[in-house]
Amino acid sequence: VVVGALLELAPALLAAPALYLLVTASSARTTPLLLLPLVLGLASRFAVLGYLRRIVRGVLDGTVEGLPAWDRTAEDFVEGLAIWLAGVGLWLPAAAATFAVWLVAVELGGSTVAWLTAILVAAPAALLTLALTPAALVTAIAKDDLAAAFDLPLVTHRLRVASGAYVLAFVV
Repeated sequence: VVVGALLELAPALLAAPALYLLVTASSARTTPLLLLPLVLGLASRFAVLGYLRRIVRGVLDGTVEGLPAWDRTAEDFVEGLAIWLAGVGLWLPAAAATFAVWLVAVELGGSTVAWLTAILVAAPAALLTLALTPAALVTAIAKDDLAAAFDLPLVTHRLRVASGAYVLAFVV
């Protein structure tokens, strides 16, 4: 737990001084300082996601006994990267729909109408995606196939079967 917490906190702690300089000095010289925390943040995020994948696989297989050791960091990194990319892919339709509606609204009605339209499309699209993403990623992990995350009928079927537990887990 401590290793995972440190991996989650390290990028924020590294970025804090650079962000402070960026905000207070408004200097473009501090922007490159944010690159290292960004890279370290993504790398640690991938490792944590891969580790969480191992935990989920263990729970689904019934082989988990406590938390596994942090002994397969390279494998966790690669698996976490794949899961992260699948998560990004799941958000692309919502982002693309919002951008398309915003772009059309800018051309037809100006920026005020565009932002209102984008909010009316973005909020429901984001909420729907937010609701489906965990189930889609767990489906991909359960099937050991990232393409299963994009199998909407399978994901929604799993949601219907375990809707009560899913809502409870999502709320908690």
